[in-house]
Amino acid sequence: MGVDYQLIGARIKELRNKLGFTQAQLAEKVGLSAGHVSAAERGINNLSLNLLAGFADAFNCGVVFLISGAELPDNNRLVEEFNEDFAGLNTADQKLVLDIVGRLKYFNFNL
Repeated sequence: MGVDYQLIGARIKELRNKLGFTQAQLAEKVGLSAGHVSAAERGINNLSLNLLAGFADAFNCGVVFLISGAELPDNNRLVEEFNEDFAGLNTADQKLVLDIVGRLKYFNFNL
């Protein structure tokens, strides 16, 4: 199974159009020439991980989305949901949640 650069290029073009960028504007954001953006959109170039990251930053999406089309959870939305749920807890339960989060951070740090 190889990387489908034509599909990645189609996603780049779709996102560029959705956001209203010209190829020149996107090129400036990513640090490329407009011709390179055009080639990327047509799937002609094999894009490095650094270039994919540049496109992802310009589109405010993940590299995984550019490669696979799979949406990742929106971290901002996860934080909002957590805050809403946390605010609905009583003080004792909030302390318990904070203790659990602290233990998870400690465990992950010490792996």
